Amino acid sequence: MSIVLFRNMDLSILIVNWNTKVFLDGCLQSIYSSVKDISFEVIVVDNNSGDGSAEMVRKTFPETRLIENKENAGFARGNNQAYAVSKGKVIGLLNPDTIVYPGTFEKMVDYLNTHEGVGAVSCKFLNPDGSLQRQYFRRFPTVSTIFFRYSELGRRIDRRFYHGRALSSFFYEDKTFDHTETISQPGATCLVMRRSLIEKIGLFDEQFPILFNDVDLCKRIWNEGYEIHVLADAHITHYGGSNIKTLPKDELNQIAICGIYRYFKKHHGFIQVLFIYLIFSIDKYISRVFNIR
Repeated sequence: MSIVLFRNMDLSILIVNWNTKVFLDGCLQSIYSSVKDISFEVIVVDNNSGDGSAEMVRKTFPETRLIENKENAGFARGNNQAYAVSKGKVIGLLNPDTIVYPGTFEKMVDYLNTHEGVGAVSCKFLNPDGSLQRQYFRRFPTVSTIFFRYSELGRRIDRRFYHGRALSSFFYEDKTFDHTETISQPGATCLVMRRSLIEKIGLFDEQFPILFNDVDLCKRIWNEGYEIHVLADAHITHYGGSNIKTLPKDELNQIAICGIYRYFKKHHGFIQVLFIYLIFSIDKYISRVFNIR
């Protein structure tokens, strides 16, 4: 493995962990066994896990830089903490519930270094069975997207009149991802960016502690005049939502709604926020009257 201790190494891989010890173990093993041709460091921020994650990292992966928080600081702040101590010219965001294939990070770093108009690069996210996780490649949300995806009324209308296809364009179902694609916003499951760009626009906005922080980040990349590309020949396996799945459904729904309001207020202004408010207010009323859950 090519690991150096001086500043301006090729790549810093940032991982924020909360109670995913088994996944994190596999993720780190895959990184250290697969990344060969570039200098890199791995920084893990542990958000006060109770499953022995931090102890495992210290014992099994002593070359990893470990930051231990006394509380769950969230995904956004955790990544910002890791970035603050990183040394790489390129920053790689990576979820702990992933397995990295050989050459994946090398290909993304090389592509970023040879395409000046590209601000961030991602790869194909695969299910354990090898199928594509299309749900993590999305266009930027609109008011209609929010209606069909996050309101019960919208979901029912989609099923009844659109046969579940109302969001097909949002999820790029017209693309095969068999070659490099330009998309609005891949999930931050695996995303590589130049340090120089982060110095201009910042990394994560901590007003989005869990959800919609990656949407906001990608929006700021595009606003700065850069594109985001997904490479067809670079892959990870992603087990998907291991941390989020532990949250109660009602709590997760409320976190999503707060993120939606913040995103539309920041990037689209009052009128669209008002439409979002009406969507959720009407949906809540209908759900209560007809006892829909």
